Amino acid sequence: MFESKKTIEMWVGCGDDYFYGREGEKKDYDMAVSFYEKAAKKKHPRAAFMLGLCYELGGKGIKKDLKTAEAWYQKASEYGDEDAQKRLASGQTIIPPPPPEDDDEDEDEYEEHVWLSLKNAETFCREIADALSNLDTDNAEEYQNNLNTYIEKLTGLDVQYRTMVEVASVKTLLFGDRFPFCYLLDDYGLQYYAAFAGCSAETEASFKTIIRLANKVDELGLDVVMVTESSDQSIAKTIIDNTIAQNQNILVLDSMQSVTSDDIKSGTTYLSIMESNLDILKQSIH
Repeated sequence: MFESKKTIEMWVGCGDDYFYGREGEKKDYDMAVSFYEKAAKKKHPRAAFMLGLCYELGGKGIKKDLKTAEAWYQKASEYGDEDAQKRLASGQTIIPPPPPEDDDEDEDEYEEHVWLSLKNAETFCREIADALSNLDTDNAEEYQNNLNTYIEKLTGLDVQYRTMVEVASVKTLLFGDRFPFCYLLDDYGLQYYAAFAGCSAETEASFKTIIRLANKVDELGLDVVMVTESSDQSIAKTIIDNTIAQNQNILVLDSMQSVTSDDIKSGTTYLSIMESNLDILKQSIH
């Protein structure tokens, strides 16, 4: 099978993540070897050298094997890797510094989806009710009564979310999509991984991102990959295709960014969407 140069470099990058323990990954030579081998079989010089180094050092999931290490060093030297050539000439272990990380890594972004937290919703309602009461003092009591009634509903829903998480068998969600739900999940102590932060303008996940998320699905034994309501699900499907089981379900969590006036006329409300999200989360973590 033909593999593009970019794909081969992504394999090497994933191997580096596990070898050096970066991008939130623990040092794991076994995982590093699995990626380096793919690239080395395509005659990538540095991948072959790093394979030799993994087998020379041993540990972290790999049995020390100097014969195998020597064989990979020889191949790396043949492919033109200077570190391999120095290693063979000197007989001394060479551990190169980690190469620079990719430029396409996620940057911290301001998270604007504050309404997806029930706690925040209560704060907003109080502020709105107080403002209306000050502007329309004749009806202030009614505004406050309505506020109290609505907060009771928010509180009741919050209790349901907390109860759901307390008995959950899974505490981590993975999104093959953008991720506008950090306020919601942070409220209940749920962990998460995602292809993109917030409402990133990116639409295509890198190969490296796909592989990292697929490995997380396997590592955590997840049965579900999440998306938002506006997703075409292509990234989630690609992640699933790169897992071992390849049988995970795709579930949709609603960020309320696609609600139309017709939806509102037909009875869609903030509470109804948050109740629906509760049902989806129950399927995801139980």
